[in-house]
Amino acid sequence: MDEWKLMLPYLGKPIIDHVVETALSSADRVLLVTGYRENELRSHFSGIPEIIFLQNPDYSRGMFSSIRTGAAGLDPENFFVLHADLPLVKPSHITCLFDYFTHQRKNKIEIVQPVCNGVPGHPVIFSGSVRETLLRASDSDSMRDIFQCHTVSFFQTNDPAYITDVDTREAYDQLIRQSGS
Repeated sequence: MDEWKLMLPYLGKPIIDHVVETALSSADRVLLVTGYRENELRSHFSGIPEIIFLQNPDYSRGMFSSIRTGAAGLDPENFFVLHADLPLVKPSHITCLFDYFTHQRKNKIEIVQPVCNGVPGHPVIFSGSVRETLLRASDSDSMRDIFQCHTVSFFQTNDPAYITDVDTREAYDQLIRQSGS
């Protein structure tokens, strides 16, 4: 995609604004891991004290390095990872996942991931113990390795919001068509 997908308009504002607003409605603060176009993101969200910027110097290594950067900035408590290109995820989705996670904790579940029609989605909810594993992980590890070290429960859903990301121009065009914008 030639355009910067996070700044593409959706329902009157950039895609990333929807995601950050959702995250802020579900948490006291949001750790926004930057790398690519960091200065533009800092400028775009300047003046919002609940957003804490963490620069990932290794962002070219991929998503796992960004998740590890975010984990380093967390307190050892439950947290969620929400990708910035999922504009259909709303606060109710996060609440639903946290409720499920809380219920599953009695079964020693440490990770909850939504799955829609067999497709893994986001956000993913993690217990604080997963943070320690992320911090100890090597650069060659992946989220798959982290999942294998912890007990996981998959939240089965038919709601496509959990899997509707904007990775291609076609996906963006479909999002716009479905919204009626």
